[in-house]
Amino acid sequence: MLERWNFYFCKVNDVLSSVALDLGLRKQVPDPSKPELLWIWVYFKSPRPDGLSSSSEFDSLVAIEKHLTESLEQKFHALLCGRITTDGRREFYYYGAHSDEFESAVADALGHFPGYEFDCGTQKDPGWKQYLDVLYPSDEDRQRIENRSVLEVLEQKRGHPQSSARYFSLDLLSHKKRPRRLLGCHPTAGISHAITAR
Repeated sequence: MLERWNFYFCKVNDVLSSVALDLGLRKQVPDPSKPELLWIWVYFKSPRPDGLSSSSEFDSLVAIEKHLTESLEQKFHALLCGRITTDGRREFYYYGAHSDEFESAVADALGHFPGYEFDCGTQKDPGWKQYLDVLYPSDEDRQRIENRSVLEVLEQKRGHPQSSARYFSLDLLSHKKRPRRLLGCHPTAGISHAITAR
């Protein structure tokens, strides 16, 4: 299965949030062999004022995600489908084959990271609604993800005159057409970029 991780920003319950997910799962879900939603919220030690994670915790959060993913994959055949960073915590969402002794397994895994508090739980979600209805971006957010990818490619290109600037409007879709999201995600306002080739 080809992984295609990407991210977008939105508001979740009126709080700035970064949503990262594996877009490559979209055509393979729901997966009947993984009907259990397994979720873990890890609380930051020193969040930024806007509630997102600070650079001082980057390495710890990467290590936590790696350790959780390896442990849950082994014990529950779990697959990490996405995460939300918001309001002083990182929320990890997995789908697994079962949820027996899940809380104990999470406590064991996070025991390697003293000082990090967490909440966790499970629920039946055979339709993968958390992935499809909450994590997966709207058409407008997907367009923004693709626009950002194009801008990143253009920024890396060489050989254009230094004075050359290209202007792009990223507000391509009408806000009125955007469906309401389960967690209240709303797109950021339209933005324009001037990219000068290096």
